[in-house]
Amino acid sequence: MTPRTRSIGGGLMMLAIIPVIVGLLACMPEIAPLGNPERAKIDHELTGVWLMEGDDEVVGVLYFEPYDKRTWLLFIIEPEEGDELDLGEETIETYDDMVEILTDEVRGVGSKGITVSEVYTYKSWTTKLRGETFLIWVPKGQLRDDGTFGVDFAWNWHLKKITPTHFEIRFINFGDPIFEDVDLTNRRALEKVIRKNVNNEALYEDQVSSLIKVKPEHLDAFGDLLREVTGLMM
Repeated sequence: MTPRTRSIGGGLMMLAIIPVIVGLLACMPEIAPLGNPERAKIDHELTGVWLMEGDDEVVGVLYFEPYDKRTWLLFIIEPEEGDELDLGEETIETYDDMVEILTDEVRGVGSKGITVSEVYTYKSWTTKLRGETFLIWVPKGQLRDDGTFGVDFAWNWHLKKITPTHFEIRFINFGDPIFEDVDLTNRRALEKVIRKNVNNEALYEDQVSSLIKVKPEHLDAFGDLLREVTGLMM
């Protein structure tokens, strides 16, 4: 553990939750989701609860709940330190750090331990392009001005399996010149560029984050954390 900040991992997580903040949606560029969710197939290895780590800190907790045979309902929360939690000059930066507090009889979930004030919801699926796997998040629960639901923005990630319980994840770099003059709202146009450049590092952002799967013996604690804001029974 190292010097702390109030939010356990606010920096990178804010990058991931921006699309679901209504006031900022108008500022986001329109980017089509990759793949076709009607033809996708759930990778059961991803089903479950994951801790997202980036830059030596806990970034967020991801809950992949199967919605059907093709897609997940994805809940993302950004853990926060409870008002009564005193870590001194330390911060929570690893899976073990989180588990230590969540499973503590005194601290656990709540004001004396780890808490959370928001939960963000996405529709998620995977698609393969030239042998590489991409993970798509589409924000849910957004009402357009015309009364319809939906957004015109998706987070498209490159997903790399390290082990069955450890994946690496990073954004596609849509600002790179390889996407110059490409209609970012056209899925087929995006996929054509990606297929051509899957082995080109310019296709991806430099920032790499890790997804660490929550162990079975710790699921109750992470379930309590989600129930803190949703009332969901896991």
